[in-house]
Amino acid sequence: MRHAVPLAFVLLLAVAAPAAACTAEEDPAVTVAVREAPLRIDRSLSRSALAARVGGVGPNWSAFGLTEASHETEINYGFVIVQTGKQYCATLSKVAVEITLGLVVHYASELRRGTCANQEIEEHEQQHVDLERKMLPLVKARVEAAVAGLARKGMVGKAVDASTEALEARMSDTIQRVLNAFADEKNRQHDVFDTREAYVKLSLRCGRDEIRALLGG
Repeated sequence: MRHAVPLAFVLLLAVAAPAAACTAEEDPAVTVAVREAPLRIDRSLSRSALAARVGGVGPNWSAFGLTEASHETEINYGFVIVQTGKQYCATLSKVAVEITLGLVVHYASELRRGTCANQEIEEHEQQHVDLERKMLPLVKARVEAAVAGLARKGMVGKAVDASTEALEARMSDTIQRVLNAFADEKNRQHDVFDTREAYVKLSLRCGRDEIRALLGG
């Protein structure tokens, strides 16, 4: 998760309520934006290398396609700092989150364009790509809810940097937990496409001779 430098920093020195009441007086401005980076296609890895990348497979196992998804998050903050005795209460005036979906689709180097097997694998991986794109608005809503629920809660520190850094760390950790839970949910949906029936269909449509040649048999 990558953090940008704060967009705004307001320092207010005043007599404030006790540290336990370190909360924002008003709801901070919260925005969450999602975007997709350009899709990347890679055909440099062999079927065995792709199998190893998947992990947890035997030495004779093959993978002809693999879609990898990642979410890069950038957060910009605006702070309000109120001094309470020797401590500083940091609250947020704004939180702007940008989530970028990155997709890399790998096709085994043994695949040849124009063949039945290549077409089948491309169609299969497109299902994974479509699912990632379909779920992007949902991850936006999940992060918005988490950020909004936390945005008014401040953090207290003995120095300005300590309070703002603690505030950033809490928000960052919260967003990461949301993304991790969301990834587990997505993986369960991706599993619907990766079934034994899907691989049997490849053999039936493309014929055993083509599949045998693809496997080096």
